[in-house]
Amino acid sequence: MLGIDDLGAKPTLEVKSSKSQSKAYSAYVQQSLEDLLVDYVGPMAVVLVQDVLSKKDDLGSAITTLSQEISNSVGQEAFLERARQKLL
Repeated sequence: MLGIDDLGAKPTLEVKSSKSQSKAYSAYVQQSLEDLLVDYVGPMAVVLVQDVLSKKDDLGSAITTLSQEISNSVGQEAFLERARQKLL
């Protein structure tokens, strides 16, 4: 159950235990990045976000990598600003 203090918390990297410890981002982080990126790359956003998040342990680095998939610099900067503001 969420308490009042949990409502404003920023999403973080969740570590799930398994035989070989693997890291996974929360569904909130993944969905947020897909929602932000889809405006620039269309439905490929889902595949790009899944691919990048599976390879990056640092959310800031993942956001930067995803921004490089946007073809124009104005769009890249807008995505970076919005994603960082929402998730970092």
